[in-house]
Amino acid sequence: MDREKYNTCIRPYIKGKDKTKEQRQQDFCVGAKICSSKAKDEKEATYLCSLPKEPKPEKKSARRRQEEQNTCDPEQFFEIASQFKDLYIDINSPRCQPCHELGALIKEADIPFQIVEVPETCLEIIDRLGVESFPTVVKMHKGKVMTRHDGAPEDTIELMKKGL
Repeated sequence: MDREKYNTCIRPYIKGKDKTKEQRQQDFCVGAKICSSKAKDEKEATYLCSLPKEPKPEKKSARRRQEEQNTCDPEQFFEIASQFKDLYIDINSPRCQPCHELGALIKEADIPFQIVEVPETCLEIIDRLGVESFPTVVKMHKGKVMTRHDGAPEDTIELMKKGL
């Protein structure tokens, strides 16, 4: 329905000077349901408008969402890393094209080690691993850094396959 037809349809539902705010809101809701074809008749529209509204999700900044997703506890990270005989750690950034390429190659490759991704927001972990650029892959053996490789994704995959 185009805008003009919708406006013509809803006009009768928004009139009424002697109504309370709640009554005007209810009438507008009913009109909107009918005029947008979400309800066949006024009875169905009234029912739909009487249903409880779902609360809107809290708006969060992009930085806040990323912080919540990427909680990085260095002590817990290194404690868990020490439990693996061999572990590759992929340190990446979402703004880094070679990081995306490396991530895709790692998923395709048959690497015989556990692989963990560490996002750029985990600064303390990144500092303790000695990372200076993205992407970087660190190989750990029982919690100790054995090798660190940063650079071309293809070279990194070949080194990972060789166990370096």
